[in-house]
Amino acid sequence: METPEVKAQRLLEQYYNLKEKREEETPEGYMSIEQLMKAFKCTRGQVFRMMRKLENAGKVHRILLRKARNKRFTKVSYFK
Repeated sequence: METPEVKAQRLLEQYYNLKEKREEETPEGYMSIEQLMKAFKCTRGQVFRMMRKLENAGKVHRILLRKARNKRFTKVSYFK
């Protein structure tokens, strides 16, 4: 369990990242849809359907991260 000081620092960093519109860092081991498309050699829809079925079965974990896409920040799915 983290100490109150560490938690406060982490929360402040998250707040400033949102305020300054910085991208969130990708945790180690997570892959985006684009990376999975290259690995599986499938279309975006096929990969997303596969990952959604695996997520529903409890085999993979999905997180949403803020990433810059076409000069805007959007939520991008990452899977592990």
